[in-house]
Amino acid sequence: MPIPALTYTQNLPNPPNLPSQDVGNMQINTNSIYTFLNVDHVNFGNVNNGTHLQVQLQNQLNIPPGLQNGFETLYSKATTGSGELYFTRGATGVEIQMTAGPNSLTSFGTNPGWTFLPGGLLLQYGRISIPTALTQTGQVLFPTPFSAIPYSITLGYTVTGTSNPHAVWIDNGVAISTTTFNYQIDIKGTSVHFYWMAIGPA
Repeated sequence: MPIPALTYTQNLPNPPNLPSQDVGNMQINTNSIYTFLNVDHVNFGNVNNGTHLQVQLQNQLNIPPGLQNGFETLYSKATTGSGELYFTRGATGVEIQMTAGPNSLTSFGTNPGWTFLPGGLLLQYGRISIPTALTQTGQVLFPTPFSAIPYSITLGYTVTGTSNPHAVWIDNGVAISTTTFNYQIDIKGTSVHFYWMAIGPA
C-alpha cells in the first residue's frame, strides 16, 4: 500500500521558544517517527522492536546515483513491467541482475522448465520419454527464449534392457537458435528417457 508523506520539523525544541510554543510540532514529530518505524519494522513496545519484518524497495529508473567504493548496493528496477532486484559493487557502475520473470522462478520444477541465475543467465532443462527403442531425430523447444544462442547444451539418457551401444547428440545439420535445438538419438532398449540442459543469456 502507498506510504503517506510524513511531516517532520527539524531543530525542535527551538530555543528561545517556550516548550509550549513547540509542543504541537514536537508531537507531530513523535507521531511521524512512530508511523515511520511501523513501515516494515517491529515497532515500539514489541519484542525485537526495531528489527525488519520485510524490506520494500521502490523501483529505480537507473543505477542509483552517488554510490561509493566500500559500500555494496541492492536495489530494484522496473525492467519488464515488474520490479527486479539488482546488485552493484561499490562505484563500479556494473549492474548484476539478481531476479527475472513474474516470480523469478516462473516454471521451476516443471518438465520442461527453467530458472534464472543471478548475473543474467537462464538454466533450462527437460526430459523426453521415448516409448520404444528406435533411431530418430527430434526438436526441443525451450520453455522460454534465450536472448542469444545458448552457451552450452548437454544431453544424456537412461535405458533398460540391453547392453547394445547407445548414442544421443545435437544435430548440427540444423542450427541451434534462441528457441530450439535439434537432436538425433540411437537407443536400443526399453524405458528410454532423454535428458537435456541448456545454459545461456537471459
